[in-house]
Amino acid sequence: MIDVIIDTDPGIDDALAIILAVNSGRFNVHALTTVAGNSPIGDTTANAEFLLSLLRREDIPLYSGARKPLQRDLVTAAVHGAGGLAGVRQGGASRMTDDAAARIVEVVSEYPGEITLLVLGPSTNVARAIQLDAEAMSSVKEIVIMGGSLSGPGNMPHGAEFNVYVDPEAANIVFKFPVRKTLVPLEACDPMRFRAEYFEALHDDEIRSPITQMVNGFSRALLSLNHESDVAMYDPLTIYYAINPQAYELAPRRIDVGVDDFTDRGRTTGSQVAEAEAGDTVFVAESIDLEVFQRDFIEMLDR
Repeated sequence: MIDVIIDTDPGIDDALAIILAVNSGRFNVHALTTVAGNSPIGDTTANAEFLLSLLRREDIPLYSGARKPLQRDLVTAAVHGAGGLAGVRQGGASRMTDDAAARIVEVVSEYPGEITLLVLGPSTNVARAIQLDAEAMSSVKEIVIMGGSLSGPGNMPHGAEFNVYVDPEAANIVFKFPVRKTLVPLEACDPMRFRAEYFEALHDDEIRSPITQMVNGFSRALLSLNHESDVAMYDPLTIYYAINPQAYELAPRRIDVGVDDFTDRGRTTGSQVAEAEAGDTVFVAESIDLEVFQRDFIEMLDR
């Protein structure tokens, strides 16, 4: 079992990533922490509550976190539809703890050298945890991050990727923090696209119905936005890295993040480094065995 904290801003692809993580049976999830990103913090936390209830895993501790980026106003992603899950979830969050960063530090301190942080949204909570107690956070086993676009066009202005664009200052803190870090960027995931029909193979209707509703809603939104209805699976592919790292080709890079609103906000650039260099080295997924992922994805969702 892999000991993890999942930091997330559900979000439809986050929802599928959380279902994958829980149903795969590969993870001991010490906490689910929410951050404002795809939607405001009230919606991302309510969505996390909904997913834990759907999976019958209310035993997993859930902590809400940052309501906005470190230094900026929040930018959200309307493409995820009503409430952030295409209207699947009804009602609001039952409780908001506002202490995700402190809880991350607490769990990492309790299990030094054992916790992998799976970061699926803006890095605000993780950056705050580092600011809160860098010494404790230095005992993280690995930080696996969905974010960035090093060789592709991005999905935000300046060629940026959404998670980094929302909070570039937080992303920069995390990229420079001297622990093992793995980045799963847009361009490694973009070739893997799905439609709702793929998920009809799921046997459990309690899982199949909300997933197909969410993916259909996402597809309609994408079609109206950019005339492309197939849904990329960025966050599930980030979770899958922790399950099967052998399916990923990694290259060590030093990542720089633009912070100027008018020229390069959120744009990530990567320079080559020797693998032996520690500190701010980030191992970037340059390719993924997507056939293996596609084979495993539906099976693990269905468990």
